[in-house]
Amino acid sequence: MLNSASGVNVVSEAFPEYFKKKGINTSNWSFFPNGIDEEFLSYQAAAKKTHKNVTTIMYAGNIGKGQGLELVVPEIAKLVGHSFRFVIIGDGGAISLLKEKLRRENIDNVEILPPVSRPELIELYLSADIMFLHLNNIKAFQRVLPSKIFEYIALKKPIVAGLSGYSAKFLQQNAPHAFLFKPGDYDAGTSCLLDAVGSQVSEINTNTFIAKYSRSIIMEQMATQLIDLIGASFDD
Repeated sequence: MLNSASGVNVVSEAFPEYFKKKGINTSNWSFFPNGIDEEFLSYQAAAKKTHKNVTTIMYAGNIGKGQGLELVVPEIAKLVGHSFRFVIIGDGGAISLLKEKLRRENIDNVEILPPVSRPELIELYLSADIMFLHLNNIKAFQRVLPSKIFEYIALKKPIVAGLSGYSAKFLQQNAPHAFLFKPGDYDAGTSCLLDAVGSQVSEINTNTFIAKYSRSIIMEQMATQLIDLIGASFDD
């Protein structure tokens, strides 16, 4: 199916290499990632801080084995103390592990909230000082590109991320305000968090990224390519 397709699109540039090793011709493949939804481009950037003198670190998304939040968040929260506050928004198969570890370690500067609507999520995003992301050190994750990265960069806030593989490379290349550590290394994660406090985010870099990866632009480019592919197939 892949070899006979007129075109194949991937949401991560790390995928073609994998399939090429399997003997599949990827010369006609394209890269159009998830991009940034319009809601994250039209929000109002001003937001009131709800916790004075406390730095809020926020994660929103799935809370599963793949994210491995239970491996790093409790430990980082303990190390940084009460001048920092984690807000974790979401649900998933590992949420009980995270809650149990927080309870067992008597950690009270981590708040877990259930999934919320998109407008509510953006409001919560705006109240944060630092965005947080973590993926477990699993081989399959070496090639993925989480859509969360696009949202986080568009928010123009410092990012602390425990990533490896292609997603780490992509973030380094596109977000100078991202502080990366190896998955599971909570000591390095703590250092990254402290470095991120008060760091500057380049308007020029983020605006360039938004102009390249907004969902409307990606869809327009993808539609143009599909039309070209259809036209070429009729010519054949």
